[in-house]
Amino acid sequence: MSSLTCVHAAIRRHIVDVDLEINAANALVTVLFGPSGSGKTTILRAVAGLDPLDGGRISCDGVTWNDEQRIVVPARQREIGYLFQDHALFPHLDVRGNVAYGLNRGQRADRTARIRSTLAAAGAGHLENRHVRELSGGEAQRVALARSIAPQPRLLLLDEPFSALDTPTRARLRADVRSLLINTGTPALVVTHDRSEALALADRICVIVEGRVRQVGAPEEVFDRPGDPQVAAVVGVETAVSGVVAANRDGVTDVVVHGVSLVAARVPDVHSAIGDEVLICIRAEDVSLSVGAEDAISSQRNRLPAHVSRITREGPLVRVDLDAGFGLSSYITRPALEDLGLAVGSPVTASFKGQSVHLIPRAPALQS
Repeated sequence: MSSLTCVHAAIRRHIVDVDLEINAANALVTVLFGPSGSGKTTILRAVAGLDPLDGGRISCDGVTWNDEQRIVVPARQREIGYLFQDHALFPHLDVRGNVAYGLNRGQRADRTARIRSTLAAAGAGHLENRHVRELSGGEAQRVALARSIAPQPRLLLLDEPFSALDTPTRARLRADVRSLLINTGTPALVVTHDRSEALALADRICVIVEGRVRQVGAPEEVFDRPGDPQVAAVVGVETAVSGVVAANRDGVTDVVVHGVSLVAARVPDVHSAIGDEVLICIRAEDVSLSVGAEDAISSQRNRLPAHVSRITREGPLVRVDLDAGFGLSSYITRPALEDLGLAVGSPVTASFKGQSVHLIPRAPALQS
C-alpha cells in the first residue's frame, strides 16, 4: 500500500497552466483526458521531475518537489513509477533484469521474491526467463508495468500506456492494470485521449483542453454532463446542437432545436430562462430505435420520427445516424440492426428520456 496522501501541482510550462490535486484517499486513479497536444504529457513529466517549471509549485504530502524554475527533489528521489507508451525495456537485459533494475539496494535483499510477485501481479509470471526480444507488444508492456511497480512507488504515472497495442490486448491489459492498482493501493495519474480507456481506469477524470483544466469529476459526470461546449466536443458527445429554452414546467425544461420540441429533465442549480440559448447534448447510447406502432408517450420521454441517414459498424456496435429535423445518433447492436431491418432512408422512431438530454446554458451559436 502506497504511503502517498496528496500531490498538489500548480504547473506553468509552455502552453500549460493548470492546478491539480492528486488525492489517493478520494480517488486512486486520476485520468488526464484530452486531445493530442493539449499538454497532458507535459503535466506528467513535470510531476515526475523530468522537466522544470516556468512557474508554479509541485508538492507531495507537504514536501516541495518543484518551486518555480527549481527542481528541489530530483526525479530519482520522488519514488515515482513511469509507464511509457513505448514500453522502453532495456534490450540488453532479460525480463528478470528489467524488473530488477528499478529496485534499490535495500529492496534487492528480497529481489527474487519481489520480481516474481510483481510479474505475477502484472500477469507476466510466465515470462520471467524470457528475453525482451522474444516478447509481443502486450507481453512487453506487462513487463514494463511490472518494472514500474516493483519498487512500490508512491505514485505511478502512465502515459498513453496501451495506444500501441491491438484492441483485444488493450482491453485485457487495461482491466488488469485497474485491478492491479486497486489490489496494491497504488495511486496513479494516467494520460489518455481514449474514452473507453478513461472509463475503464478512472476514479476521477480531469479534462485538459489547450493546457487548461476545463472540468474535473467522476467519469459518468464528465462524459454524460459536460460543463461547456469544448468539453462536450472533447469527450465525444455524438449529438451536440444549439437550441432555445421554450418553457420550464413540472421539473422539466422544454427546448426547441430546428423547430423540433424536446423535453429535458431539469437539473438543480442550473437555471435557464425562456429564450436562453443552450447546447443540447445527447449520448448515442441513450437513444433507442423502433419501427412500427408507437407506445404510450411519457411526459418526460422524447419520441421523434426520423430517417436513417448513415449506418456505420463500430466494433460490436453499430452507429446509426439519423435525420430527425436535426442530426441525431444512436448506438445499437448488430442483431438489433437486422431485427429492425434498417437501411439508409428507413423511417424509424428515436426515443430517449428527458434525463438523457443535458443542457449547457449560454452556449455560443453552433453549426449542426
